[in-house]
Amino acid sequence: MSYNKITIIGFVGNDPDVFRFENGSMVVNFSVATSERGYTLQNGTNVPERTDWHSVKCTGKTAEFVEKWIRKGSSVLVEGRMHYDMRTNKKGDERMCANIVADKVEFFQFGSQKRDERKTQNTPRQEQGYSRPAQVSSQDDLPF
Repeated sequence: MSYNKITIIGFVGNDPDVFRFENGSMVVNFSVATSERGYTLQNGTNVPERTDWHSVKCTGKTAEFVEKWIRKGSSVLVEGRMHYDMRTNKKGDERMCANIVADKVEFFQFGSQKRDERKTQNTPRQEQGYSRPAQVSSQDDLPF
């Protein structure tokens, strides 16, 4: 038996990209940054802070939640599985891409967040002046 599960907590790096299909389904993509604090080794070597960026993809009810509530700067907990695929760029070069396929996305409150930040964060995207995404006819039209 095998097990593929990932959980990250971080900040959304961009407003989610929403792709709708003619059959009514949708795929939502966004990025999440996670950081490790810098530290100093016993020998005095300074190890700087490190930030990793994660690509997240979701569908179904999770995608509906993300479309409505999540935007750049939101602090989130993402649970899902890792998925790797090969993509060919316009130059014809193949490269491996890693995505988190999210089963669950929810707000995560860091202890240092201010009350005003949480209030703004919990306002639906539609009320913040975001436009509705365009529809696409098939997954072949997606940029990933």
